[in-house]
Amino acid sequence: QHSPFIEAICDEIAAGAIGDLQYVEAKLVSSDSDVSNPRMRRETLGGALCDLGVYPASFILRIVGKEPQAIRVLSSFSDQNVDFHTQAYLEYENGVRASLVCGMDLVRDPWTAIDSFAIQGTKGCIEPVRFAFNAMGPLVYKVRTFNGKKEKRVVEVPNNYLLEIEQFGRAIEQGEAPRVTEEFSLAQARTIERILQAIGY
Repeated sequence: QHSPFIEAICDEIAAGAIGDLQYVEAKLVSSDSDVSNPRMRRETLGGALCDLGVYPASFILRIVGKEPQAIRVLSSFSDQNVDFHTQAYLEYENGVRASLVCGMDLVRDPWTAIDSFAIQGTKGCIEPVRFAFNAMGPLVYKVRTFNGKKEKRVVEVPNNYLLEIEQFGRAIEQGEAPRVTEEFSLAQARTIERILQAIGY
């Protein structure tokens, strides 16, 4: 949420680069862990949604700017009774729709991950070229409009945790408004809780 990459994408949408928002998709799928890892245990709230799904969920919330009106969910569970893979389809009262995918389906050694997103509007779309959640360095996305125009954007991204800490410090010392507001945090928590309830977690 503190990344200039995310901010640049939001600015594109706000400027009308792809028209009115219609559909958002965000995915984070990685490897599982040993069953001794808290990520894999029910008593420590393990599972794909709590460990990984919060990233695409917060991405979608930032892009759409509101909580979903309806949620439909499909999930599979591991032998440890945590969700191993979860997909949520989100519908909003303004007609926007979104898809969230998270999972621990990939090989453990070497550790791998699939990070992706897609944003579609009435006039075009925004897609990643070089992207990963919490990645740093030069990240790239492209804006493609339905009239045939294609443009790439490169955004230099520092360490996201550093950006978060620095912004927190400015909020305390200088009164800067937090990038992640209380309202945003509660909306994120409510959405995750609704998905957990839908999968019977």
